[in-house]
Amino acid sequence: MKPSSKTRDFIKRNIGQLSAVVALIICLVVFAILTKGRSLSANNIKTIFLQAIVVIISAIGTIFVTAHGTQDLSLSATIGLSAAIGYTLTPDSADIPRMFVIAMLFGILFSGFIGVLSANLNVPAIFCAIVGMSVGTKVIQLLSSTNGLIINYAAAASYDNIYFYLGIAVAILLVMGYIFNFTRIGMYNKAIGENITCAKFTGINDVKYRIIAYMLSGIASGAAGVARAIRAGSISSTTGSGAHINVMMAIIIGGIAITGGSRTRIVYAIVGAIFLQVFSNGLVMIGMNPSLVGLVKGIVFLAAATLSFNGMKKDILI
Repeated sequence: MKPSSKTRDFIKRNIGQLSAVVALIICLVVFAILTKGRSLSANNIKTIFLQAIVVIISAIGTIFVTAHGTQDLSLSATIGLSAAIGYTLTPDSADIPRMFVIAMLFGILFSGFIGVLSANLNVPAIFCAIVGMSVGTKVIQLLSSTNGLIINYAAAASYDNIYFYLGIAVAILLVMGYIFNFTRIGMYNKAIGENITCAKFTGINDVKYRIIAYMLSGIASGAAGVARAIRAGSISSTTGSGAHINVMMAIIIGGIAITGGSRTRIVYAIVGAIFLQVFSNGLVMIGMNPSLVGLVKGIVFLAAATLSFNGMKKDILI
């Protein structure tokens, strides 16, 4: 039985995202065979999730920035700096909930500042990232000692479990998912990414909604920063380092166009983040040298980016 025209049109319009889902399934099956089922053990699935949690949370938040056609390259700095400020302004380092709240509030302010630079002053994303990383690194160094900011061991141990991280991820997903899919903030950012000129003609204040997108990204980055700190037990100038690269890889591998637009979906960013960790974990389990895993991930990212750009060209031609 041939698929209906609606089904064919859906597949054609979402081929990139659907390919990511298929790639994840194939990846799970192949590594399950190569490791004789060890990759699908409960402990390994738990390990994969815990290793992917920072990227998952960050990707959920930064999807608003991606939707309007920009990448939040300052995300790594926001993660580290928010965690450091959250720790510093929390009198008792065992008070993890308060640390989360302060980190997310600071994430709003810091990412909002980056949003003003990008949306209002038209500063290129790469320069915003340089500003963010320079400020973040210096502030963390001033706040911390040689050993970094040490979180209360007993408190960190009590929160460092899959149920806590899953709860944080689900809470961020529900809130951000609602805002992204059912409010003007999400719809307008997708409209800006689709065609900023048309969006302006319809009365959308693109500067305002692009700044709000950064602020929402900051909330998720703040939460991701504290989650990362709990996992590590401390905060240093390297906290969050490289997170913006992993998030960008997750977004592109998930089949989301870097130009944003109406087809931007949170779920595919999550799929991309999980694929990255499943792929990395599987390579290590079959015996690949860990130093080569990054190289192979880079090759996969390059292939996904190439396919993404080719898809964008076809859309323009159509």
